[in-house]
Amino acid sequence: MKKLRILLLLDSNTGYDRDLLTGIARYVRTKDSWIIFRESPEYRKIKGEEYYATHINKIKPDGIIATENHLTKDVLNSKIPLVISPFSKIYNGSSNILVNDDAVGTMGAAYFVNKGFKNFAFCGYEGVFWSEARAKSFKVQLKRNGFNVSSFWYPKSNTKVSWTSTLNNIAKWLTDLPKPLALMTSNDDICIEIVEAAKLVNLKIPDELAILSVDNDKLICEMSTPPISSIELNSEEVGYKSAELLEQIILRNSKPSNIIGKPLFVVERQSTNIVALTDSDVVAAMRFINEFASSKNIYINEIVNVNASSRRTLEKKFQLYLKYSILDEIKRVRINQMMYLLLNTTLSVSEISIRMDFSSSENASRFFKDMKGVTPIQFRNSK
Repeated sequence: MKKLRILLLLDSNTGYDRDLLTGIARYVRTKDSWIIFRESPEYRKIKGEEYYATHINKIKPDGIIATENHLTKDVLNSKIPLVISPFSKIYNGSSNILVNDDAVGTMGAAYFVNKGFKNFAFCGYEGVFWSEARAKSFKVQLKRNGFNVSSFWYPKSNTKVSWTSTLNNIAKWLTDLPKPLALMTSNDDICIEIVEAAKLVNLKIPDELAILSVDNDKLICEMSTPPISSIELNSEEVGYKSAELLEQIILRNSKPSNIIGKPLFVVERQSTNIVALTDSDVVAAMRFINEFASSKNIYINEIVNVNASSRRTLEKKFQLYLKYSILDEIKRVRINQMMYLLLNTTLSVSEISIRMDFSSSENASRFFKDMKGVTPIQFRNSK
């Protein structure tokens, strides 16, 4: 079988791109027909674009997977099968690696509404299609619930605005907004600067400002003080499908098509560890559930015992303020924890069931399938 020469022009400095590379690597391991070529982005900077184009001509790749910032006119104008991970626009005539940005914004809005917030904001990149799409769906979903959203847009990269000036502008913007404020950012890169801007004006996170980002780049989210909650995407699976599609284009002359990723769930960290409600009984119950449900099989009577309300009264309050039941919240926390462990660890289902206090691995698997429609193993293997 002919060896396919594949050029990967993907950076590894973001969690999203690293996940794409991990998925591509998983596909390559199923094949004995790929030869991978990949150079450091710094090498291109040192040698320049002209050398880079010449080098590609020497490699003579059968296919290329590239981020937008690695594209040259020679690559775009060549007849080499190409899969692009775009930043500023969608490339017609090529296969694009995209995300269902409407679903991302909708998930962020629903997450904050379920926590009882009334004040909302979004921070994203001006003129970047996926950032603007996430903002739009976030706003549309909240408008349906009767809320407005304030926005802050990072200026386009070609504008001469300093980092310190932008940070000060964000700080002023945050100061003028009503609190407690639920803020969604278009991706993890922005959230670090939001945290630092909040510190400039002494805003407490999450008490006054709750922050949710996208991509779940663990290096960024857990480096922050406090750690940032973020929406997990199925980026690794998208990387796998991108490699699969490229091979089909090369070998079967398949037409270019787009690969669309999706949001999976919110990975909750300290930046959103708050319930924006005035009812102290519901707040106490939510805090108890969020603290213990991920590692313990808690019961409603235990939750009732931490506040003054009866079970009947507390159930009514959940429906009144949150529009769902106490049990729904327990299930939400537990299923999110299971999904996180399945995607981010190598723990077996049996080990996860022990860690989360299920009575057996069979019960853990049954719970997962009832909630997600697939078994834990099927979920892990499909991502």
